[in-house]
Amino acid sequence: MGCALKLVGRYNALGGCWKLEVVNKTHNHDPVLFEEGHPALRKLTDEEIDLVATLHRQGLRPVKIKSATKKRFPGNKCTRDIYTVVKLVLENFLQTHGFTFYTWENPSTNRTENVFFCHEKVHTMWRAFPDLLLIDTTYNTNTYKWPFVQFVGVTSISKSFCIAHAVIFKE
Repeated sequence: MGCALKLVGRYNALGGCWKLEVVNKTHNHDPVLFEEGHPALRKLTDEEIDLVATLHRQGLRPVKIKSATKKRFPGNKCTRDIYTVVKLVLENFLQTHGFTFYTWENPSTNRTENVFFCHEKVHTMWRAFPDLLLIDTTYNTNTYKWPFVQFVGVTSISKSFCIAHAVIFKE
């Protein structure tokens, strides 16, 4: 918007800090009406992140988590940050339990729309029995009503085992 405000920051290596100097403090626009658009103001605190993670583990949907967070912390300006924390909780769980996983975010909405995961031990088993792979999709069985895909392998003695799973936004 061509705002005339100008700040100059210099790092002081001896003091280990930054010095900020206001060169021009005039603005050519009114103050913002909606603070939610500024990432620094909508950032979740550590306490809010803990609450989000706890509510997610209890099975609440992100919309309900956002509502509960706003009730507990009335000054909270978070918007899509709840989804980011939920995604990080999921990724942390998968990493700590030995899963290989891939997530895909829609670039236009910044929303995670596909999640694929496979446990490392099962991947090794699949490499031993790669001849038969069954893929089954169920619909409307999860909270988000997204297709759930299951990949199943079969051993040489006709025993089946789950190889991988995926939750996808649409086929």
